[in-house]
Amino acid sequence: MWPFNKKIIDPIALMIEQLNQINQLPEDKILKWRNGVPIYNKIVSKTFEPLNQFWIDPDYLKNIDGITQKDMPSLELKEIKTVLTKIWRSEHFGYGTIGSSIVDGSTLLIEKRLEELVNKSQEATP
Repeated sequence: MWPFNKKIIDPIALMIEQLNQINQLPEDKILKWRNGVPIYNKIVSKTFEPLNQFWIDPDYLKNIDGITQKDMPSLELKEIKTVLTKIWRSEHFGYGTIGSSIVDGSTLLIEKRLEELVNKSQEATP
């Protein structure tokens, strides 16, 4: 797995960039509610609707149980994919889940952990 190749680094770098923009949004700019449905800021929509295939964990329901007790700084890339898939899928069943994940700092923790993984990969590059 180490170091990451370009095929892996590119979508991670894009996600870091997008999460950075999302995490800088003031809370009142993340979404607006219209008739009980969230209308997300363009960068939020671009990131999560739809989630890029690279980030989808098709077995997230099975995998989420294995990581619920782990702290974000200990998650590996595969586990971050599980978390992002859970956030994305949860929006389908509970409007506002993506917004809540931004406000509660989950997306900031994901951004920081992805940066750590990229740095770790770069350090491992011969």
